[in-house]
Amino acid sequence: MDENATLTPRQLRAINALLTRPTVAAAAGVLGVAPSTLYRWLNEPAFRSALAQAEGEAVAAAGRRLVALAQGALDELARAMTDAQTPAPTRVRAAEVVLGHLLKYREIVAFETRLDALEREVRGESNA
Repeated sequence: MDENATLTPRQLRAINALLTRPTVAAAAGVLGVAPSTLYRWLNEPAFRSALAQAEGEAVAAAGRRLVALAQGALDELARAMTDAQTPAPTRVRAAEVVLGHLLKYREIVAFETRLDALEREVRGESNA
């Protein structure tokens, strides 16, 4: 069942306002409702669920944008590291950024691998 179907058009606009304004009061101001109205809606399970879904979609969209920008960022770091015209401190900092993020990436992959193995073990699955 689509929980958004149970929301009013004003509540759907409120979700957008909450995602694009820094405070509940600012979102309420855009909608022309009292902040107490938004707080009341935030206590309704269907509204909270729709807001959480919209937040998840917004984060996923931001993630896709980051992925799209990643190649250019890596190219720029590589250029900064290898261009003889780049000052040495800038080249060193670029190298630190690359290595630091590589180590973080490796930690995340190792964590995900261990977590996946634990989840399979809990479910009683084998590695075979």
